Amino acid sequence: AVLARLGVRPSHAVDYFALVGDSSDNVRGVRGVGPKAASALVANLGHLPEIYESLDAVASLKIRGAKSLKAKLEENREDAELALELVTLRRDVALELGPSLGAWALWPGPRDDASHFFARLGVDAPLNAMRTIYAQRNTR
Repeated sequence: AVLARLGVRPSHAVDYFALVGDSSDNVRGVRGVGPKAASALVANLGHLPEIYESLDAVASLKIRGAKSLKAKLEENREDAELALELVTLRRDVALELGPSLGAWALWPGPRDDASHFFARLGVDAPLNAMRTIYAQRNTR
């Protein structure tokens, strides 16, 4: 689904969003780089650091505005690097296990209307994960 929607593999989604920005999270990205240019850059040159290592190759890419794209990337490098940091999920955050996890013991499991909600979003993985956790908790 990521490839169909963004034009990049899931492993490159953060690089794509670092370039185009993410208005829902107030991430600016690189001014003047739209979705088509971002997906072409990522598809041809790789992750954001690799794109910046290969700036000379940008002008020769077969995308609209390729000649001016190099200058836009150079001028907005700090914004791109900040955007990359902001859109990258942190995996090094320590979770404090405490009384708040007791709420899981009271959780009755996914409601019937949750299936409809997730179906409208076109995403069923979160609901399936909740069902798995709920089932595991209740088999112990």
